[in-house]
Amino acid sequence: LNYIIMKQLLSLAAFLLACVLSFSQPAPETISVVIKGGKFSIAKTNVTESWRQDAVSMELGINDRRRAGMNVTHTYDDFGIVLFEKTQNKVGSGELSEIQFYIAQGDTNAVSPKGFFVGKMKIEKLKISSDLSWQSVKEKLKDYKQTDSNIEHNYRLSYKGLYIYFQFNKEETTLLKISVGKDQRTNN
Repeated sequence: LNYIIMKQLLSLAAFLLACVLSFSQPAPETISVVIKGGKFSIAKTNVTESWRQDAVSMELGINDRRRAGMNVTHTYDDFGIVLFEKTQNKVGSGELSEIQFYIAQGDTNAVSPKGFFVGKMKIEKLKISSDLSWQSVKEKLKDYKQTDSNIEHNYRLSYKGLYIYFQFNKEETTLLKISVGKDQRTNN
């Protein structure tokens, strides 16, 4: 009888440890983001495959803040990342519409993360950092089509089904934020 109880307790402890480890967050500097040839991935998760919020959240762990509105936002303060989940009947649909990466200090709002993205990000062969200028982004991403942005110091590029917004400071010498989503425009 003691052997059976001990075996059950060990099984329970192993299960609880597995649960804790599966929901633990990686270190912010270990997060890697790659956008290449129309494929967008965060760590091991191919975002473009399904645009599933739960798949990305499994990589990042539990969000710091969740807020309902036109979208359900999932803010990850330590990562400098915000997920925008589409809604259906005022409830999260599970499908992402956009992911934002905060690179440097800019304007903030209720969903802005408290920290900045410090992981590694690469778009094609361009390494992303706050010291990028719009001019260098244009030069390195020549295959990307520039489309209307309608926001000052904010530029929209599209390529193979993705859009990427690059938001800069007034001098356009510091990259503040990158937003990535599925391009719904027909003329991309």
